[in-house]
Amino acid sequence: MKNSVIQPFTKAARSYAPLIESFHATVLHSEKDPLLLFNLMTYQDGLFLYIPPYTHLERPLQILHLVESSELLQASSRIHLVLGHEASITLLETSLHEGTHKTLHLSSLTCELAENAHLQHAYFDLSERKTHSVQGTFLRSSLKKASSLESTSLLQGPFHEHSQKIVLQGEDSSVKVQGAWGGDEEDQLRTTVCVDHKNMRCRSRMLFNGVVLGKAISIFEGTITIHEKASLSEAHEMNRNLILDEGSKAISTPNLIIHADDVKAQHGVTYGKLDQEALLYMRSRGISKEAAEKMLIRGFLQEVLQEAP
Repeated sequence: MKNSVIQPFTKAARSYAPLIESFHATVLHSEKDPLLLFNLMTYQDGLFLYIPPYTHLERPLQILHLVESSELLQASSRIHLVLGHEASITLLETSLHEGTHKTLHLSSLTCELAENAHLQHAYFDLSERKTHSVQGTFLRSSLKKASSLESTSLLQGPFHEHSQKIVLQGEDSSVKVQGAWGGDEEDQLRTTVCVDHKNMRCRSRMLFNGVVLGKAISIFEGTITIHEKASLSEAHEMNRNLILDEGSKAISTPNLIIHADDVKAQHGVTYGKLDQEALLYMRSRGISKEAAEKMLIRGFLQEVLQEAP
C-alpha cells in the first residue's frame, strides 16, 4: 500500500477537502434519502482511503463495524474511498451488533473511481438475531471511463434499510450489483438500488434473491436509468423471492427508464415457494424436512453469495 492514504475522515476532511467536496458536488448534491442525510450530518468519524494510480492491493482490505450496546445507542460512521487511474482494491465490510438494547446504526460508503479503476466490494450483516437494531447502510459511487464496480450484500433483521446509487459517468464503465436477504419473525428489510447510465456503452447487472418467513416483510426497488447519451448500453435487472409462510410478504418494484436508442435492457421479478418435488426427493433419501428446507434455502441464496469476493 505504498503511497496509499488511510486517515480518520475528520482529519481528511481538512487535508483532502477538494477531493471530498468534488464528490459532494457531483453525486451527493441531490441526495434525498433522509437516513443518509442524517448519517452525513451526525457521523462521529470514519475512514478516508486513497489508493494512488496503478496500485493493486493483492489482499482484501477488511473493515469491521462492531456495535456493542448496553444501553440505548445511536452510532454513525462514514467511509470515503478514492481509487486512482488503473488502481484496484477489494473492500470487505462486516457489521456485527451485540447486546439486547435498541440501537440505531447508520454507515455510509462513498467512492469515486478514476479511469480504468476496479473495486470489488462486499457488505455482510452478521449481527445476532436477539439484537434490537435499526440499521441503515448506504453506498454511493461514481465511475469514470472503463472503470468497474462489483458489489455484494447480505442483510438480515430485525430492521435494515440498504440503499445503493451508482452513477456510470464515463464511457464503457460497468457495475454488477447483487445481494441476498433473509427475514424471519417480524423483520423488515428494504433494499433500494439506482443505477444511472450517463454515457455510451455502459453495462449494469442487478441480481437480488430474498427469503422471508414468519411475519417478515421485504421490499425491493431497483431502478436503472439510461440517459440520452448512453446509447449502446446494456442493463439487466432481476429480483427473485421465496415466501415461506402465509404471514410473510415480499414487495418488488423493478424499473427501467430508457431515454436512448439502440440499447439492450430487461428486467423481471419472481415469487415462489420451496420446490416441493425437490423436498420429496430429499426426504426419500433420508434427509429430514428441516434439513432439506435449509439446504434448498442455502442453495437459493448461494446463487448470489458465491460471486462475493
